[in-house]
Amino acid sequence: MANAFTYTYSETRTRTEAVHDQFAMFLLYSGLPSYKHDNILKGIDNHWLDAVGVYLVDGGKRILEAEVKVDWKLHTDLVVISPTVRGNLPGWTEGAAPEIKAIGHRFGLRAQELGLVPRYWVRFTTQIHADPALYRQRSADVGVTAGGAVPPWRSEPTTRSYRIEDLQEIGIDLREAQ
Repeated sequence: MANAFTYTYSETRTRTEAVHDQFAMFLLYSGLPSYKHDNILKGIDNHWLDAVGVYLVDGGKRILEAEVKVDWKLHTDLVVISPTVRGNLPGWTEGAAPEIKAIGHRFGLRAQELGLVPRYWVRFTTQIHADPALYRQRSADVGVTAGGAVPPWRSEPTTRSYRIEDLQEIGIDLREAQ
C-alpha cells in the first residue's frame, strides 16, 4: 500500500510584520496617495503611532473617516505568547485581514464615487506627545504638521467599531456623518 502525502503551503510572519501589513494594506485600499504611505509606515514600524486615520472632506467638513489603531502594550504581551501569525488565515488576502480589506475598500470606493481625495491624520504615542521637540520631529518624519487639526464634522458621526480576530491588538473604527 502506497503512502499518500499532502503538501500545503503555509506562510508565517512575525506578529509585528502582520501589524505593519494591516496598516500598509489599509492605506492601499483607502486610496490615500501612495507617496504618503512610506512615512506613515515608518511611524508604525518604529511604534511612534497609536493610530492612523483617513478621511474625506466635502464643503470644508469631514463626512467619512476610517481609523486603524494598534495597542502596543497588548501587542508586546501577545508577541511573548504568540510571536508569529499564519499568513493563510481564512479570508486573508495579500496579508490583509478581511476587516482591513472591507473597511479600506469601502472607504476607497466612497472616495472615488464622490471624487474626493483622501486625507490623513496620525495619533502619536503618549511618550512622543510628552516631549515637544520629539513630537515636532516625529510629525515631520511622518509628514504631518505638529499640532495640526482635522476639519470639523458636517454632523455628529455614527461610529462602527471592529476588531481583527487573529490580531487582537488592532482595532478599526468607521465614522460617517449623516
